[in-house]
Amino acid sequence: MATKYADVRYIEELSAADIGHGQQDLARVVNVIDQALPELAGLHGTVEWQGEGRATYDSRLRDADTLLQGLRDGFDRAARALEAYRRAVAEADALVRDGREAENALAALIADLAEGQSAAFRDADALSQWEDLRARTGPFDWLMEQGAEEEIEAVRPAAEQHYGAATGAYGGALAREREARETAASELDAAYRAVPDYEADSQAAADVIVDTPGMREEVLEAAANPYSRRPGPGILERYQVETDERGLVEYPRGRLAQLARMLGFTETSEVTATEADILDELITPNPTDLQAFMELRDEALAAPERYVPEGAVSDGHGDAFRHAYWNARMTQEYGVEWTSRFATAHEMTPENTAAHREAMDLHNNEVGRRIAEQNPDASPDELAALILEEMERGELLVIQQDGTAAYSDQVPMDGTGTAREGGLPGRPAGEFTEEEDY
Repeated sequence: MATKYADVRYIEELSAADIGHGQQDLARVVNVIDQALPELAGLHGTVEWQGEGRATYDSRLRDADTLLQGLRDGFDRAARALEAYRRAVAEADALVRDGREAENALAALIADLAEGQSAAFRDADALSQWEDLRARTGPFDWLMEQGAEEEIEAVRPAAEQHYGAATGAYGGALAREREARETAASELDAAYRAVPDYEADSQAAADVIVDTPGMREEVLEAAANPYSRRPGPGILERYQVETDERGLVEYPRGRLAQLARMLGFTETSEVTATEADILDELITPNPTDLQAFMELRDEALAAPERYVPEGAVSDGHGDAFRHAYWNARMTQEYGVEWTSRFATAHEMTPENTAAHREAMDLHNNEVGRRIAEQNPDASPDELAALILEEMERGELLVIQQDGTAAYSDQVPMDGTGTAREGGLPGRPAGEFTEEEDY
């Protein structure tokens, strides 16, 4: 008994924020080209010479003009198409929320009536249930609803109002998203076809590279430039975790603290309440494991001084290394699932108010776990070497001078900064228990 509005679920799964990230990246290309166009235009007429290469020079300038302007127009058209679609998805999502509210009100209104119906009826959504109750569809349906006529008529006005509000909102959402998607697809296709043929394997690109002195060297240099990529807003928003509402607690605690003192452990640490719960899973069965865990933590804290030239500078390469190394070693000892939950809970502290630092730590934790999973038998020194290789390739995150996150190959070790303050909404900790695609 599914209604035709079951498809609205896919609208709820669309992310206007993700669409916006794509739009921002396209707009960034437009901005880069806009900065280059005036300089290119300024070259025309500034060279006063005649000779055999002058015709080639003028031709190449015209080619560059055409190429850049074509790229600029194509990327701009695509950016505007995505922005229009993003707005439409946000509007459609708001309509779906209105529809859900009306449908929930309908479900509450007819809940008592549903109790006397079949199991299939009770399992259906509220819209399908009311469609069944509002009109008899057969003799069996008549038998099931016999005796409920008065109750059905009593709720009919309000039920029709909720039903109409829900179906109207859902229908509007589906129409808004479908129309916007078709328009965006058409615009993106037109933008793609309008972009000049500049792919690296195209003949036009090959001719430009071959015929322009020094161009091949510049292409190779650009491909190797670490600044050709950036973390962007997507990675910043992805690596955020909700703050632990229960706050911080001393650990060890309770009976475990008494046992720890009996075993000679007098040190306590302030951890998040969720972190303490996860530690209890590990240590309560055998309190002597606390010593091994603390030794592993101390090993990770000291590791940057041993392996990274800059040491453990906060928000720098040493800090990034420490997070990756600790997670790698914990993964070896305790498994990736427990380590993922514990390391994520470790970042749920109310004191973690800098979104860029939180993204940096959660991302580097994940890199460390991945390295350990791929190299389960690696020694500590081998793990450290693998993490350093990832750092050199730019797979870790650090904080640059402006306080934002950047890849580790984009910032010199003596050029890191301090994360700027300001948080972002966090994901529930449970979403980090399964490793992301690397």
